[in-house]
Amino acid sequence: MKIASLGTGFLGRQFAKQATAHDLWLTKARKEGIEELKEISPRASVMTHRDLDQLKELIDWCDVLVVTISPDYIEVAEAVAKLISPQKRLIYSSSTGVYGEEIREVDESSAIEPNTERQKILYGAESIYLSLPNPVTILRFGGIVGLGRKIRGEEKGKNLVHVEDAARVILFVIDNQLTGIYNVSKPLFFDENRELSHSKNKRVSSAKLIREGFQWNHLK
Repeated sequence: MKIASLGTGFLGRQFAKQATAHDLWLTKARKEGIEELKEISPRASVMTHRDLDQLKELIDWCDVLVVTISPDYIEVAEAVAKLISPQKRLIYSSSTGVYGEEIREVDESSAIEPNTERQKILYGAESIYLSLPNPVTILRFGGIVGLGRKIRGEEKGKNLVHVEDAARVILFVIDNQLTGIYNVSKPLFFDENRELSHSKNKRVSSAKLIREGFQWNHLK
């Protein structure tokens, strides 16, 4: 399968390392780190959403487009939506931040209450992608940690997911052809009916993903 990664940073790089059984085209917006990507796949290049000709070539080449690019510009989603053909699969790396910070339990059907500009861009991109006729998967990740990366307050039980598990989720939805929205945040406490990740402000349920058969490797 041909898989293109748009924005191969911390998460995208780990995903690429786990996806070498597939034919990969890896991209970054800057030259820094491109040589490391070429060690994973010889097809690695510098590309941004402004390079429309290159972006179209990337999208036309692949069977699956994985978008993990930093959510700083809604123009990324607009450019992809303009160029992608309906048969292409699209996977977008979003965030549980779109639920806001109200103290509540949330699942994929919960109300969206983004507070920051970044969260609003994430939700805007989700909306653009979900409006497409394509098979689309939105992955709402908790804070991505592991392999030396930490988040302030991690020990207090924020919504988190280890980067290796996050990468495995992307492969899991590709292999199982899952579409729709999935929360991806490791469970920090359990009850009989729900599997929840607990944070200071909200509790994120990843039960939908677990029901599909995904199993965590990193729970500590």
